[in-house]
Amino acid sequence: MAHNVLGSHVPHADHPNSAQSGPRLGLSITLSHTYRGHHMKRVLLSALLAATALQASAGIVNGSFESGLTSWTTFGSTGVFDNPPTSGTTTDGFKSARVTALFGGANNAAGLEAFVGVSDAALRAIKSPAGYTPAFINGGAIQQTFTVGAGGDTLQFDWRFATNETTLANDFSFFVLDGIALALGDTGGTGTVFGSGVAGYTRATDWITRTVPLGAGSHTLSFAALQGANTNRESSLLVDKVRLQSDAAAPIPEPVSLGLVGLGLLAFGCNRRRKA
Repeated sequence: MAHNVLGSHVPHADHPNSAQSGPRLGLSITLSHTYRGHHMKRVLLSALLAATALQASAGIVNGSFESGLTSWTTFGSTGVFDNPPTSGTTTDGFKSARVTALFGGANNAAGLEAFVGVSDAALRAIKSPAGYTPAFINGGAIQQTFTVGAGGDTLQFDWRFATNETTLANDFSFFVLDGIALALGDTGGTGTVFGSGVAGYTRATDWITRTVPLGAGSHTLSFAALQGANTNRESSLLVDKVRLQSDAAAPIPEPVSLGLVGLGLLAFGCNRRRKA
């Protein structure tokens, strides 16, 4: 009867406990502990494998910039807006990244193009108005490389372009994904719609969310702003809430969490050796 209460698990013939002798109740208890031990080991191993798989698909780190520009590589004029959510400079928390098409200073356009991995011709191809010829002068950029797991994912980010330009056709902003430049806000042409200003800038777009599908593998993402003809007026690209769609559904485990799983496995192994 005791065996039925504890469960009906019966080990395989080659199980180390299968040859034990003694009262049926004692054998049942030994088998029950063995079963629970194996089950716990499988649970811990499964948790470790799942956590490792999630970490291998390492998504965007510090995509809301609440830790400043930590985990982002920077070039030129960059910074962080740190204002209340009602200020219009953020969409997630209190901070957003700022990359600035800066007036004055040494010309760093060639260095910026090398940093984001695109040519001058590629940027002119996305600059408005078409056929833009003045030299690019100065700007800033931020960059991060991340990994997408098997099955792909979707990149999303919020952006807003603010300017003090009154003579149009000079400053512009863009992002670069794996060597391909795509336009964002631009003071030239009619593609960018400006409204009232924000954070000291006289005009600004609304916050806009951009969505880009991604395949599995490593990806490099950059955000940048450049000034064309130097007019002593600057513009800034604001970026916030950079994320992968999967991050919201399954947050990436922190190293501490992975460490705890590993310690659990280690403790389990030591406990098993002591019992042996």
